[in-house]
Amino acid sequence: MASWLDSRGVGASAAAIVLSALLLWWGTGLEPLWPLLWLAPIPVLLVATRASVGRTAIVAFAAWFIGTLNIWHYLHGLIEVPAGGLLISFAAMAGCSL
Repeated sequence: MASWLDSRGVGASAAAIVLSALLLWWGTGLEPLWPLLWLAPIPVLLVATRASVGRTAIVAFAAWFIGTLNIWHYLHGLIEVPAGGLLISFAAMAGCSL
């Protein structure tokens, strides 16, 4: 019986999170390199072909949440939006990626 935390699946999921988050980080924000945004879903889709629905949802949520943190300094540091509101907003946007 395969474990949910098998090392190969966790490694592939972590790599997909990092790669998608980096593509989202540079593909969105105040000065985006928008073609990267078109490539951002590909690592998550590759994980989805071999992983369960739950693992794929976690990968998609984490990648989108981390990728949208690129505007944290602008919104929290300069405009002074409260941190709690930003976290809720970023989590809601990540939830829509599911």
